[in-house]
Amino acid sequence: MGKGIRMLFARKKDDPNDKVYKIYELSTKDRGNLRCEHCVANITYVPEYPKKNGSVISAYLRLLPKISHSHDCPNDVDNAVRRIVAKSEAVEDIEPIFDRLSKHEHIFRMNILVKAHQNMLDLSQAKIKNNQGNQHRTEYIQSEHKIAPYFRSATGIARIRSILDNEEDNRKYLEKIIKIEHDSKIMKWNEFYYDDSRYNELYQLLINKKIKHPIALEVTPKGQFKESPNASLYKWNFQCYKQPDTENKAYIPRIYISNKDTLKKITPEKSHIVVGIPWLPKNTDNPIFKNINISVHSTSQVEMVFDIHND
Repeated sequence: MGKGIRMLFARKKDDPNDKVYKIYELSTKDRGNLRCEHCVANITYVPEYPKKNGSVISAYLRLLPKISHSHDCPNDVDNAVRRIVAKSEAVEDIEPIFDRLSKHEHIFRMNILVKAHQNMLDLSQAKIKNNQGNQHRTEYIQSEHKIAPYFRSATGIARIRSILDNEEDNRKYLEKIIKIEHDSKIMKWNEFYYDDSRYNELYQLLINKKIKHPIALEVTPKGQFKESPNASLYKWNFQCYKQPDTENKAYIPRIYISNKDTLKKITPEKSHIVVGIPWLPKNTDNPIFKNINISVHSTSQVEMVFDIHND
């Protein structure tokens, strides 16, 4: 299998107009007649399917076996990573979160994301404290503008991990070209990225107080948000689908939101990447329901895994 990511757009090989088709315009009937939107690589259609926790994996497109994208195709893993690095480097007057090791390999500097997360939390608390002052609101917007690129870089690389064609060699390749450094040591990707097959692992790490840095959590919000107008900081929250296949226990993430604009970034029943530091509720005694909370203070902390309007 080539080094590719899942896709939402394709061209039909027998279409004389060479139209780009969106995923909802395609079906299993088009198998054998599809190629990449950007190159000649043959791809196939994968229909949506339900998971055991009630959430749904939306339809997507993927490479056929033994097929690769062209070297300059945006759907190649190397090029997808380079786009994120380039966007990060284009932001002026901030400390770079990526270090280049070579043309294809980069270091993601977790220590910078740790500082950015703390700064974002401090800004959110200061915004509440000084809610009536125009000067403080202006300072908040200016400061958030400098911090947000770090979160966009983090959600970006985590999103690539989420939409890799699901083969072990592709995951290993991503770990090779993006190394995550924290306190001068290389972290494992499994210490940064958690999907819904590993909520139980994350819960145990939190119980044992092992999480000291932001993580990327893949979640699917379930239904509409709940509002807590009297809360001082987190006035909105989303419950998410639980981890499938965990006997007699339900590991359930919940997104806590302090910035109302973030609600526009979240689409219920769709998978999202959320970057932040997770935490547990005060009461962890329930033998069945195991809740995992993650805080969001900026729209840059959230990214939909598949967004047909932006992909």
